[in-house]
Amino acid sequence: MRKGLEPEQGRRPSEKETTGFTHHMVREEGKNKIFVGGETKVETMYGPAGGSVVTYDTSFWEIQCAKQDGLGDGTVPVSSGEAPRNAGGSHIKQQFRLQGFAHEPSYKNPTAQRVTLYAITKIASLAKL
Repeated sequence: MRKGLEPEQGRRPSEKETTGFTHHMVREEGKNKIFVGGETKVETMYGPAGGSVVTYDTSFWEIQCAKQDGLGDGTVPVSSGEAPRNAGGSHIKQQFRLQGFAHEPSYKNPTAQRVTLYAITKIASLAKL
């Protein structure tokens, strides 16, 4: 996250404030740069060689996601999968380490489906009615 080219209007939110921003509170075009505030400007510049169009973005902050910094399946890093066990302590009763399929295809994988059904059934059986 870095400061952007300051827009003409508005107040720069703090870095901490931006962590609570929802998707509709930022600007993005489906690329790996998100803009907080500001706008895309298009200006025509004239010089001795003629005119040219210049496009640039103003923003209070430019946010760019870092590249993958650990092992994983390309969607979920290993550290994310290990986090419940590492941080949950006694609240985590069971965790499975499944292999042999990627993240999205797991929805069609019979083993993943059985583990999911088992987990839902186990949670339901513990519910106090």
